[in-house]
Amino acid sequence: MATLAEQGDWAGVEELQQLAGDPEGLQAFLEDDAGQEQTPVAYEAIHYAAAAPAKKKYASTHVLLQGEARKRLLSLAKLIPDYELGNDGREDDPHVTVKYGLHTDDPKKVAEVVGGVGAVHGTLTEVNAFYGEETGKDYDVLIVKVSSPELHDLNSWIAERLEHTDTWPDYKPHATIAYLKKGLAKKYVEAFGSLDIPFEVNHVVFSNANRVKSLCDLHQPNYVE
Repeated sequence: MATLAEQGDWAGVEELQQLAGDPEGLQAFLEDDAGQEQTPVAYEAIHYAAAAPAKKKYASTHVLLQGEARKRLLSLAKLIPDYELGNDGREDDPHVTVKYGLHTDDPKKVAEVVGGVGAVHGTLTEVNAFYGEETGKDYDVLIVKVSSPELHDLNSWIAERLEHTDTWPDYKPHATIAYLKKGLAKKYVEAFGSLDIPFEVNHVVFSNANRVKSLCDLHQPNYVE
């Protein structure tokens, strides 16, 4: 029987790699008769997943958009019909990532770093997209660009003070509107155009590697879980 590589069929491998990150669960599967009765191709995928490193999880920080900025993004998302949406659908909690790739899981450390920075301001500018044909994904991500020197400063401030791993070469702040089926974002980029909506934020949301969130005050080193 052809191998996975020969077939070019890698469906399910990402889920199997998650299993690979659970040594006890993986071992139980490999020793289970049901697992050994899998087709050779599927069973090969299990062993591939066991050998491949699980994707590293990192903590992150983001700011939640409020007021007119939040209202406009949610309204734009509602203009997209359900049948054009990708698996992740509409973004229901508009935000802008500040720094991804943090190693710490301690909200206190983050609060100590960002407390005292003060309010951060920015502007939602032009609607754009990450196109699947360019990213290699099977979906498009409809976004709005964000202009904010203060967000760039906060990104650098956090990076200089907390251990992290950079997963992107440059910081390009943006807010996601929705995930669309591949090839459908362009018409919305053209239709929605530019927004020019200012915003202010006074807190940073810290999300640890397990996606447990804490709200960190930008004015003083306090946080709420």
